[in-house]
Amino acid sequence: QSGHAGKTITDRICQRLKIPLEPRVCASCDRAKLRNMPNHELSKNGATKPCGRVLADFIEGIGEPLANGGIALILLVEDEYSRMCTVLGVGQGTPMNVSLQRGLHLLTQGKKKVEILRTDNAFRTNAVQKLLEDNGTIYESTVPYQHHHNGKAEKKIQVIMNCARALLKISGGNITLLPYAIFNAAERINYWPTELNDKGEYVSPMEKFWGESSSVDKLPIFGNLVIYPVPHGQVSLQNSPIQHARDRSREGVYLCSGKSMMRAGMMVYDLAMRKIINVDTHGAKIYMNDMPLRGKKDRFIRNLHEQLQYNVLEEET
Repeated sequence: QSGHAGKTITDRICQRLKIPLEPRVCASCDRAKLRNMPNHELSKNGATKPCGRVLADFIEGIGEPLANGGIALILLVEDEYSRMCTVLGVGQGTPMNVSLQRGLHLLTQGKKKVEILRTDNAFRTNAVQKLLEDNGTIYESTVPYQHHHNGKAEKKIQVIMNCARALLKISGGNITLLPYAIFNAAERINYWPTELNDKGEYVSPMEKFWGESSSVDKLPIFGNLVIYPVPHGQVSLQNSPIQHARDRSREGVYLCSGKSMMRAGMMVYDLAMRKIINVDTHGAKIYMNDMPLRGKKDRFIRNLHEQLQYNVLEEET
């Protein structure tokens, strides 16, 4: 009998019936360098440099697309060497090769070349094959029905989902905001010092991938209060406590940066209009210690004009 690497149904049946099984590795397992034996040690075929091997998988179960801004799936792209990842919202009807190309560009910023891409069989299409051939990338597919062979991507998805649910819990957000919590969680995970560099020091995946130091202290948290100026020609709908700034500013809740949806600025939940909008970061102020969705009454809101003047002085100095 021929079988895939790992414990298969045929292996279990033969073991139960006490029938000898002659294991043979299929062509897909042989190309992916997988063997029919348990793996108790680190892989010797792992990537040794950034973009040496990139893993891709979809995050499913994020809710109804009509309720969360049209996001049907979330594409996860992770570098195997540095464990740096990026996520991208995928709408209904978006071609597979277009989503994968955008995800790889978000990860590499167009500055690094991906040598090997490992995915499951959902990505095995002619359009994806042509995309990888044009970029000179080697394609590796995992064994069918064996998710543990793409275990690093599956583990990253589990970590991101746990972090996203924790962000929803502490911010008081609704479950319909789960995709945006996932975007913010993936962004924050890249700044955590969890990886070892060549010197044996703990650094963040961002630092290990780009070679530059990074800090998570100034990164906005999902659910923070945002006060942003009203675009020119619009009237504010926000009943702000600041009387003379009522028609010049709006209050919202910070969700994530816009890059996960291929947009500039940041994604904000407007408290007055009760909808998710894309906001320019220029002139906006994020209050790290205030989460409006938690229903706090002791909210402290500075004068928007004073804050804008402070930003101008800060830029001049």
